Amino acid sequence: MVARPDETPIGEVILNDTADEGQFTLFANGDPIATVHLASHSGDAVIRTTVGLEIARVGQPSTSISPTNGNTYVVEIPEHLPEPLASMVLAIALTPDTTLGH
Repeated sequence: MVARPDETPIGEVILNDTADEGQFTLFANGDPIATVHLASHSGDAVIRTTVGLEIARVGQPSTSISPTNGNTYVVEIPEHLPEPLASMVLAIALTPDTTLGH
């Protein structure tokens, strides 16, 4: 469950029950608004709209950007996103270890 600071619900992140392991669906108001696909070889997460448009990417930085190991991530959100999509993408980006099981 993703909620605002005042506990108003925004949406949910649900693991899909399909053969495509590592895929999540973002829901808001009970409707799917995006999917999260995990790349098993790199550990990156690609977030796509329900029509397949890539809107964000969360991944491990290259060593040239961040020489540290562990819980360091690079988040790419190339365009402004409308609500509630923006809040759901931000929730994934801020909590990748918890929400995506990295």
